[in-house]
Amino acid sequence: MSDTIVVRMAQRKSLCQFSKKIIEPDTMLTLFTQDQYNSYKMKIKQFLSRLPEEIVEIIIEKTNYKYYINQWGILDYVDWSEDSRWQGFQFLGYEDSEDDIDDLI
Repeated sequence: MSDTIVVRMAQRKSLCQFSKKIIEPDTMLTLFTQDQYNSYKMKIKQFLSRLPEEIVEIIIEKTNYKYYINQWGILDYVDWSEDSRWQGFQFLGYEDSEDDIDDLI
């Protein structure tokens, strides 16, 4: 599991796949990785622990988050990792490329 959280500022207006909110320029975005998805599933299972596991799995499946792995989204809706993992925070500038991201993860 990677300890790096990749963050950058939005450069243009777009739609966040996770929240369905408009992303304005200079909004903090983070990359939704497999680690983030695993943390998301774990937290949802904790929050909904009173429900049967089959129901929780259906809820997780219906969010379609697994299809958003390696996509960018608004930080507040995408970062499912523990706060302590921010020690691996990596901020990308406008000049960083997709290859730079691959090197980090």
